[in-house]
Amino acid sequence: MKNSKKLMFILLLPVFTLTAMFASNGFEVYFDQTGSTQFELNYLLDDYRISEIIKDGITYSQIEFEGKVATKEKGYAELPFIHASVQLSDDRNVSLEITSTDYVDYKLDYPLLPSRGTIYRNQDPALIPYEIDDESITDEFYPGDIAEAMEPFILRDIRGTNVYVYPFQYNAQQNILRVYTDV
Repeated sequence: MKNSKKLMFILLLPVFTLTAMFASNGFEVYFDQTGSTQFELNYLLDDYRISEIIKDGITYSQIEFEGKVATKEKGYAELPFIHASVQLSDDRNVSLEITSTDYVDYKLDYPLLPSRGTIYRNQDPALIPYEIDDESITDEFYPGDIAEAMEPFILRDIRGTNVYVYPFQYNAQQNILRVYTDV
């Protein structure tokens, strides 16, 4: 009896460890089938921080976010975003509607860290400077859309789409970071 408990513990330990590792990505996505042709995705932002960082002798604000994949438009604010893949039926197209949001605005002391764009393998990241593009300084929130659904794809006879959510929006002229905690 003791040996079977030990064996069960040894077998389940990696499962719990992996679950804990992948559960701490900074956000949660909930899926609900609301009708035969409709579904609802709910994105909840759990864990993020705004910190200060010095790059090339300039102080910037930076978003620290566990599940970080960031926008790569050179000279524009580097903003984390999240996504989920959703299976679609063969005979339906996809449309996206945002039904509700909750957000918090932060007045930043320093501009957000700008993206250096896509850095390729043949480039030395240490030689690419952090520069704010003058065109990025507008009185509008970047990237603008809170969410977008991509064109449907087929992978191994399964039709689906990727839904991207941009919970971090930045107004460079007013230096305001808007964080959508629930979309």
